[in-house]
Amino acid sequence: MKKQIVWPYFLISLISTFFFPIPLLFFAPFYATLYLRKSFLSSIWISAGCGMLLDTLSTTPFGTQALIATTITFFLYKYRIYFIEKALGLFTYTLIISLATTLLTRLSLLIVDPSFPFTFKGFITDFIALPLGDGAFSLVFFYYPLILYSFLKNLYFRFLFLKKESRKKKEETIHGT
Repeated sequence: MKKQIVWPYFLISLISTFFFPIPLLFFAPFYATLYLRKSFLSSIWISAGCGMLLDTLSTTPFGTQALIATTITFFLYKYRIYFIEKALGLFTYTLIISLATTLLTRLSLLIVDPSFPFTFKGFITDFIALPLGDGAFSLVFFYYPLILYSFLKNLYFRFLFLKKESRKKKEETIHGT
């Protein structure tokens, strides 16, 4: 089995967390990609590490994000078989992971601060708009660059092959064979 790498996707999520002012869950597409490419145990460990990293960046009690990330991994990893690593599959899997993460985050905020308001506008934003944004983020920064990379790689190899063919024909015409 070919070893599947996920560290470039981690770097994309990490850089996006630091530099984009939009309040998306930038690690949701990374978790979707992680679940599709790694084993269950690797996914648990990597998601726990990502949760610890997010804990250092958030204002919630330390360990909350790590607990949420490992819980999401534990419950949603088995559903990876229903999603293919294509645009629609990555979009919907990211959407589901984002919804589950948002739900657990809201529940943890309710436990920490019971006076935290829950409004209709907040519901629309948290459970509809932001998960759709996470899905769109997964397409733009995770899926389409991979398609572009494979297209350019195929184009480059085709160019090399044609270059060798033209060089071979040129040598044949020079040598008269």
